[in-house]
This record gives sequence, C-alpha cells and structure tokens, in this order.
Amino acid sequence: MDYKQLKDFLTRIDATLPCHRCGNPEFAIVDGKGEFAIKNFQGKGVEQTLPVMFVVCSTCGAVTPHAMGAIDTVLSEGAKPN
Repeated sequence: MDYKQLKDFLTRIDATLPCHRCGNPEFAIVDGKGEFAIKNFQGKGVEQTLPVMFVVCSTCGAVTPHAMGAIDTVLSEGAKPN
C-alpha cells in the first residue's frame, strides 16, 4: 500500500471527519510506513509488529495510525467495512 492507495481508501469509505483533537479538516498522509511493536502482557514470547501508515493533522499535528493489513483485507475483499 502506498500514499495514494491510503488516500483513495479513506475517501472511499468516507473516513473524512475533521481532526479528533482540534477539529481541523485538513490532513497530510505521511509518505512512508511505520510499525508498532506488539508484546504479550508478561513481556515474554516473540515480538510481533503491526505495519501502519500515518495521517497527520496539518494544524495540531495529531497522528492517526491506520493498520495496513486491515486495509489490505478490505481492499482484497472489495467490500466497504461496517
């Protein structure tokens, strides 16, 4: 998934609400990917990562991650999520 695919996907599912922190309607999509580290509650076991792309408010800088795997699943099924 790239910048354009994420932008098109968010537009298609009407994920266009204003910023949850300041109400600004303008956002930027970071052209790149990140990962969240996932560990179990005891801190044992194999660490996993969750690949994400980020949307950033252009006024206050609030960051919203979007899980790439979940979006890829929805796109491959060709369905709009509930």
